Amino acid sequence: MERAREWFARAINIDLDNGDAFATWYKFELSHGTPEEQERVLKKCTDVEPRHGEKWAEMSKDVANWKKRPEEILKQLATQIVIPT
Repeated sequence: MERAREWFARAINIDLDNGDAFATWYKFELSHGTPEEQERVLKKCTDVEPRHGEKWAEMSKDVANWKKRPEEILKQLATQIVIPT
């Protein structure tokens, strides 16, 4: 699990503006992490306020979501991500 977290952190550090990476990391933490780890991803996403990513841009630019904050978009997008089994 720790190696996966390291890879997610690297992906975020390479492109801080990629909301899709934040959403995937958050989805991972929802499945395998503690509430503290989930909160850490939420806080980092809120601090950075990402604007790009295929799914992130689609969701954040949707008229129905125009008042939503980054953490709300992150939580909503994470519910739509399917983890392959």
